[in-house]
Amino acid sequence: MKNIGAFKKSLIISIIYVGLSILALLAIYPGSSFNGAWCWFVLELTLPVSFLSFGLIYFGILDEVGILQVQGVMFLITWFFLYCVMKKK
Repeated sequence: MKNIGAFKKSLIISIIYVGLSILALLAIYPGSSFNGAWCWFVLELTLPVSFLSFGLIYFGILDEVGILQVQGVMFLITWFFLYCVMKKK
């Protein structure tokens, strides 16, 4: 039963953290209606999960669909890591 609580908490934290990263990554495109200074601040906060996508965007390799795919993998890694850490407590 103790692991179910860790499972839910790690899921919620991962969704929020990686979700903010996805929003900021999609907002850094110049044509985006959400483009602004806030996205650079959020990218700095979520750097551990957004560095790969940001680098691929910077070099012109990724588009919007690619961002979602890479961040989906980062979400799974983050969720697994957080679950392992929370399960031990």
